[in-house]
Amino acid sequence: MLEYLCSRQNLSLGEMKRDIAILVAIVLLSGCAPFRAIKQHYEVLFHDIEVYQAQDKLDQARRKAYTTAHPELSEATKAAIERGQLLIGMSKEEVAATFGRPTRISDLGNEMEYWDYPNFHAGVEFDENGKFSKSYSDIEKVRTI
Repeated sequence: MLEYLCSRQNLSLGEMKRDIAILVAIVLLSGCAPFRAIKQHYEVLFHDIEVYQAQDKLDQARRKAYTTAHPELSEATKAAIERGQLLIGMSKEEVAATFGRPTRISDLGNEMEYWDYPNFHAGVEFDENGKFSKSYSDIEKVRTI
């Protein structure tokens, strides 16, 4: 390919390679805008990953502290909380231990509530007895017992 381009430009292969090397060096050393944008994108991405990992450790610690403080929990409930999963029939306290406090609580009437978790793209609904009854989610964190 380079030989074809050289013949079309009346350049030797060595001259073409030199010109390509110079062009690459100019682009890389000039701080070309696309390269800066790519670098910034990855810096933001790595920062987001670090924040997620830190939050995940805090979530795990919260869950473990709750299950340790409540030895009366069934093994299924304890395991679900520690994995960050909800089980139909969990109390509000157990849901809060699993997902954390919601950003918004809405009264649905008839003593029913909806808890909003936008970080998870999810929400949970409680029945009139204050038990977790339904999830609105694009994540798979809910299991029926």
